[in-house]
Amino acid sequence: SPTFRYTKNSKYLTNEHRQFYEENGYIIFRSLVSHESLDEYRQHFIDICNGKTDSGNLVVMKDLSLMKTDVKGEFLINK
Repeated sequence: SPTFRYTKNSKYLTNEHRQFYEENGYIIFRSLVSHESLDEYRQHFIDICNGKTDSGNLVVMKDLSLMKTDVKGEFLINK
């Protein structure tokens, strides 16, 4: 059996997942979040960026290198 340095044996991770993580530092779980949820989260982010929704406790950071350009909304926000 392969030796893994960064992950523990788990019923949630296959050896293929673990090997990918060893080589790349991340794991991809396809279809973990529905497309509908992703669309909802994206729209909420856009609304925050455009000032239509309160950001709550989030810190919204604008990319200063883009401040003097025509870039607006979610394209100006980097965090």
